[in-house]
Amino acid sequence: MDIFFLTLFTGVCVGFIYGLIAFSLTAVYNVCGVLNFVQGECFMGGAAIGFFLMTQLDLPFSLTLLVILVATGILGFLTNYVLVSPLLGRRTPLITVIVATIGATMLISGGIGGITEWRWMPVHPLISGAWHLGSLTIMPSYVVIILTAVVVVTGYWLFENKTIYGMALRATGINRAMAELVGIQVPSMIALAFVIGSIIAGITGIVVAPVITPHPIMGMHYLLLGFISAVVGGLGNAYGSMIGGLILGLLGIVISSYVFPVYADIATFVLLLIVLVARPKGLFAR
Repeated sequence: MDIFFLTLFTGVCVGFIYGLIAFSLTAVYNVCGVLNFVQGECFMGGAAIGFFLMTQLDLPFSLTLLVILVATGILGFLTNYVLVSPLLGRRTPLITVIVATIGATMLISGGIGGITEWRWMPVHPLISGAWHLGSLTIMPSYVVIILTAVVVVTGYWLFENKTIYGMALRATGINRAMAELVGIQVPSMIALAFVIGSIIAGITGIVVAPVITPHPIMGMHYLLLGFISAVVGGLGNAYGSMIGGLILGLLGIVISSYVFPVYADIATFVLLLIVLVARPKGLFAR
């Protein structure tokens, strides 16, 4: 029974990793209809910055987090300003815009890979040691992931529903033309969405880094799982995409623990196909 509960706990943690990445993708998609694949590199970048600052330079987490917020926010802004907005302004098909972000992803991944010589980048745990709950042993890093997910989702909900900028952001996603008519600066809101999505991905990268041991090419892998989570939960529903991540995480860990690890990926894509056939817009689509 202890192993079963530990398996579920691990599945929830992994699910929150996928869910946070899905949440970051949906935060951008809801505003401008673009899937920003560069956010996979924001996720990897958050982990890489943690490696350089915390492991190599032994700087505190608070300073590292500040650097990640600034760096990933700037990357998100530049992705929109240099790449996405010019393409959308020329009425480029969305699929072309998405492919362009994939190209930027490969460029960033290659750059960081060259700097690190394609090495693994271990990051020290934010909280050392282990916690014991009866006969269960829980790593604090997993609890940090869960708390981060709760803080991000709660903070985003408060921002979206209780602040002027958050409501303007939501209005832009609902009806861009009407938002412009009432005086909302739509280009600024789109840029804000890119910044927020990138920052969420960067934060996820640093809190996950002690658990997964980052590598320069990991961004696309986790982004794919986050994208599947978003599709399963409902690409237009940021909170539903978080639930999609939990479903995917629990499914993968249970299959890996009680069946065979190689079947976990198969089960993930089988679930995706079932959802696409039964509910093409996702389980919790609005």
